[in-house]
This record gives sequence, C-alpha cells and structure tokens, in this order.
Amino acid sequence: MAGVEAPLVASGEPRQLPRPGHERDRRGIEWLLRRGSLTCAAAVLVLSLVKYGVGLYPSWTFMQALAQNWRHPLMGVPFANDVHARYLLDSPASAALAGILHLVTAREYLAFHLVLACVAIVVPFYLDALRRSPELRLAVALLLVGGTVPALLLSWVGSYDPVSIGSAAVAALASNPVVRALAWMVFAFNNAPEAAIALVIFAVVLWADSGRAAVPRIFSSGVGAVAGYVAIRVLTSAWDGGQSEFTEMKFYGFHQYLLSYEYLPLVVLSALGVGWLFLADRDVRHLPAARALLLLSLLAAIGMPLIALDTSRTIAGTLWPAMLVAAAIVVSRLGAERARAVLARVAPVALFMVIVLAWNTHLVYAGWRSGANVVLYLVGHGLVPPS
Repeated sequence: MAGVEAPLVASGEPRQLPRPGHERDRRGIEWLLRRGSLTCAAAVLVLSLVKYGVGLYPSWTFMQALAQNWRHPLMGVPFANDVHARYLLDSPASAALAGILHLVTAREYLAFHLVLACVAIVVPFYLDALRRSPELRLAVALLLVGGTVPALLLSWVGSYDPVSIGSAAVAALASNPVVRALAWMVFAFNNAPEAAIALVIFAVVLWADSGRAAVPRIFSSGVGAVAGYVAIRVLTSAWDGGQSEFTEMKFYGFHQYLLSYEYLPLVVLSALGVGWLFLADRDVRHLPAARALLLLSLLAAIGMPLIALDTSRTIAGTLWPAMLVAAAIVVSRLGAERARAVLARVAPVALFMVIVLAWNTHLVYAGWRSGANVVLYLVGHGLVPPS
C-alpha cells in the first residue's frame, strides 16, 4: 500500500512554529522506534503485568476437566452435571492441548495457560510485518499497552482466549496467505461465533481501504474460517456436546443480557482502549479504513451486549484483527513521518490508560494482590486463589 503524500505548503505562508515540548516528544518517539521486537515484547508484557496483575477465569475448573478428559469430555463430572456449561466444549483448543501434553493438575493447567496468555500478548512482535516496520511495531505496542487485550488475557488466566487472540493477531498481520488462512481456521475452531463477527469487521475494513483488490485476502480468510467452523462442528458432534448461543440466551433470559448496559461507558472504552484515540487522530480519521472501523467498533460496543454475556472480552476479541490491520493500513498510508507524529500524540495516553472489563453484572480488574496470590500458588505455596 502506497503512502499518502503530505500537502505542500505555499511558499508565501509563514512556517508553523513547533509547539512547546514537541522536540522532546519527537526524541522520545525516535528512541522508542529504535527498540527491537524483543525489547518491545518484553516492555509490553512487563507493563501489562504491572497494570493488571493476574486473575483466574471463573470457569477454569471446567476447562481443566476438559483437559483431563479431552478424548471424551462428557465423562468428566462438571460437564455431566451441568449441561449449560457445554458451550465451553466449543472452545477446546488450549484445554485439549494441555491434555495432550499431560498438564492436567490445577497448577500445571494454570501455569500452562499463564504462559499461553503471555505468548498471545507478544506474538505480533515476532511477525515479519512488525520486524520490518518500526512505526507499526510501536503502534501495536501502544495498542496493547493502552488496550484491552492484556487486561482480557491476564484477568482470566485459564480461559480459551489466548488461542483466539493469538491466532487473530497472526490472521491480521502474517504476510504469508496460507499462514493467514490457517490462523483464521484456528480462530474459528476455537471460537466460531467470535471469529465470524471478527471476519466481517476485518473484511469491511480491508474493503474500505483497498476495494476489490482486497477480495483475494478476504476470500482466503473466509475459506480458513469456514474450515475451522466445520472442524469444530465435527469434533463437538463426535463428543455429543456443544451448545448454541441461542440455547444459552434462552437459559439465562434476555433480561440478563441488558444488564451490561449499566456499564456502557466502560464497555465502549474497553472495545478499543487507546485505539479510539488512534483512529480518531486528526491525521488518521480521514482514511476510509479508520472511519469504517470507528463506526463498526461503536456498533459492536453498543450491540454486542445483546448477544454476549461476557461483554468486554467478546467485543475486544472480535475487534482485535481489524484493529491490527487498520494500524498497518494507517502506517502505510500516512508514511513514516506522519505516522510518528500520530504515535507521539497517542503514546502518553497509552502508557497511563487502565482498562476495567465489564462482564455482565460485574466489573473485572484482577490487580496486584490477585497476581501475587496466583504466583504464590503456582510456585507451590498457598491454596487455589479465588476466581
């Protein structure tokens, strides 16, 4: 994608003086841009842990049971006794992998999923797109540090989200089309409804930027997603398990889905975090892809609570691949200099922004105390921390 040329300044116009602190901001951004992928990944992970601590997914014991009985999960006591928990069988990737690796005790299972959560946070930095572009690398770092993905992954260790979020990042940024299609397949296999909505939003953003030129990429992504959906349906059929979203809605009642609107400002903020500021920046918002994602993100934040009880986590997961590809489009279309100016304005907000997640009637923030309790438990001291 070619960059967009900056408008020329007429020869008779006075040159605009730099604002106070501009040179200092510029030097700071230049220093950040010189950091490599490994340094960025480590910094993002440390800042994420400092901001959010570590918490446990409330249904992690069900997922542990799936790991222990991954060949025939309905033989496990939790699923046999609670048919309404069978929706978890539709997201089996990480639990099944833990079972295959024989990491099935509580400590082993949680430690493995804490590692998976950390890997899912930093995986974008090991893709060629970020290695080649310092501006895109810094943009993704800021979208993580000031966004919802670390809060989501670290607040609910033991969930299936790391596979969805990690594969979504690869699906959005991998340069190899086969790898992208396989990533969409994994995403859809692990969370088909989330991947389906994410693919629609992702496709609209690509179309807004490139029109018909985006069709091959959209098509290959769709093929991968369909393959993942077919695979999970075959597997859950063999298990005689799984549960549709409509069954879950009928069980909880539609009124329960309306309760998240009590926290609507936090729900909207948690959709993109600092991504709202990035897309609405004066240099960015004129781009069709940015405008499309702004509108779709707002619609997702307002409409998703009607179909998902786990509000913030579902919205963030569906928007993550589109947010990443939008960042790549912005950096490419603006060019290095204008992209750096945008990042200089976003960086201070990203560093200090903390996301509080909304989950139906609850607000979720794990915090340092929870993180300390989890770490002590994982190294063999103390009882299982509360979820």
